[in-house]
Amino acid sequence: MIDLTQKDIRHEYMIQRLRMEIAYQVRLIRLQRGFTQKQLAEKCHTKQPAIAQVENWNAKFPGINTLRQIAKGLDCALLVRFETWEEIINSIVPDYEKDKEMAVDTGP
Repeated sequence: MIDLTQKDIRHEYMIQRLRMEIAYQVRLIRLQRGFTQKQLAEKCHTKQPAIAQVENWNAKFPGINTLRQIAKGLDCALLVRFETWEEIINSIVPDYEKDKEMAVDTGP
């Protein structure tokens, strides 16, 4: 498990996680809408390689304007929000880990 108590590690983790989620969501919604990358690019007034780059989680992080164009092309909302680290950790720590942390040793 990743040590999210260290500031630099948790920030890098979230950047990577967000990049992966963006790539996954764009591809998933595009496929659900039945669009090819080229068709989505046309709706976004861009070229197919730009869509391919957004769907590649190892590529450069897309800017907010690019994400806005894609959201419009996919006819969906783009949500950007800030969350505390406590909210993030609570959302990603598996329930069994939370249960172990909350367990009380009652002894023999």
